[in-house]
Amino acid sequence: MKLLLIEDDFSVANPVQAVLHAEDDTCDVTLSGRRGLELALSGDYQAIILDLILPDLDGMAVLGKLRAANNKTPVLILSSVSDVAKKISCFQLGADDYLDKPFETGELVAHLSQSCHGWRRLYPNRLGQRLRAAPRRERHGQRIRDDAAI
Repeated sequence: MKLLLIEDDFSVANPVQAVLHAEDDTCDVTLSGRRGLELALSGDYQAIILDLILPDLDGMAVLGKLRAANNKTPVLILSSVSDVAKKISCFQLGADDYLDKPFETGELVAHLSQSCHGWRRLYPNRLGQRLRAAPRRERHGQRIRDDAAI
């Protein structure tokens, strides 16, 4: 899958790109909202992962301009802004999904699989293989899995 990551924080962008490459996906990364908008409008991406807080053009503006240009590429908001009103605004603007930072890498892959129509048909076992391979531990009597947090 060809993905676009618009994220200005290297400590998030690098691990996300590494996880997506491990999933055999191509991930273009830009640190700029304006450049991200240009790439999104000119590129052929299956999904866009978009941070809200960007230095030059914020994620809400990028999302609004994408939808105003009739760009229907699925957009997953990836942000530390956890305000419910902001999340609702993102969905009203046309976001397909929203994931709060910090997040687990497996959670990111699961959100992308839900957001991207046909992704599960292209990679039917990939997420299951990653989760089965993750170490298990117990919490409150339930089995949970460890995964690298970002």
